[in-house]
Amino acid sequence: MNSLSTPAVHTYPPHTDRIQRAFVALGLVGVLIFGLVTFGVKDLNSSLFFITGIICISLGVIGFSWRTYLMRHAGIRNDGIWFSGTMSRGMSAWITAIVITFFYVILYWFPEYLGLGTNGEKNTNLVEMFDPLSIWLKGLPASQWFVYGFFYTLGIIVFGVRFIWKYRHNRYQIWRTLSVMFFQLGFAFLLPELLLRLNYPYFDLKNMWPLNYYFFDEWSVNGFLSTGRLGLLMFLFGLSMIFIISPVLTYFYGKRWYCSWVCGCGGLAETVGDPYRHLSDKSLKAWQ
Repeated sequence: MNSLSTPAVHTYPPHTDRIQRAFVALGLVGVLIFGLVTFGVKDLNSSLFFITGIICISLGVIGFSWRTYLMRHAGIRNDGIWFSGTMSRGMSAWITAIVITFFYVILYWFPEYLGLGTNGEKNTNLVEMFDPLSIWLKGLPASQWFVYGFFYTLGIIVFGVRFIWKYRHNRYQIWRTLSVMFFQLGFAFLLPELLLRLNYPYFDLKNMWPLNYYFFDEWSVNGFLSTGRLGLLMFLFGLSMIFIISPVLTYFYGKRWYCSWVCGCGGLAETVGDPYRHLSDKSLKAWQ
């Protein structure tokens, strides 16, 4: 009998095998590369190390997921999650939370520490590493938001593969995950960048109030109307999203049509956040 027909025997806490640990190490190599670049190791600022870092992170996540889910029978696998420090508010979870919070603080208020060039200066460190890709897509050097958008999209894609393998017995979950991966990659990341390359303003297709709370601000409306037919089309599309498309789809399908099938926030929660869904509040008060 092969491993797919023999039920796995678990010990608690469940242990990873050598192949899983090898993929974890591979992913950490990718994280280390970007970490060294962030802190100014100049020799790593090249396309070779950029590609190497992305490949290591992607293969680390996908390889670990393959070993975890595709070597077992189809079905939801939540064995031993409360024995994992990362998934049960242990020390590793707190360290991860602190690191992510620190990254957001730097991203929003101190992007120069990521290497963003200011006052006409060239990008350095981490942001500089993304310049070739940014110039290829939109003809402009990278910004901190381009770097963030890339990692955000990468997270949804690679953890989306993990999610699909975990829930491969459920057709609804597969198609829903493919949908959020498509909208994040195509509409949220690539399309706005390509519009800039075509000398159009940065248009985000989710221009829908109240999601975009400044949609009706004077500067926003003027920005639409001053950019010709495309701007007018995007403005009318935003109005139709508010008053026609969203109400009709919500009436028939509930808010899931957007939050679970289109939205990048929901996409990140359903893919990268899937291992932690058991930590959400399940009480009646939370539902209310």
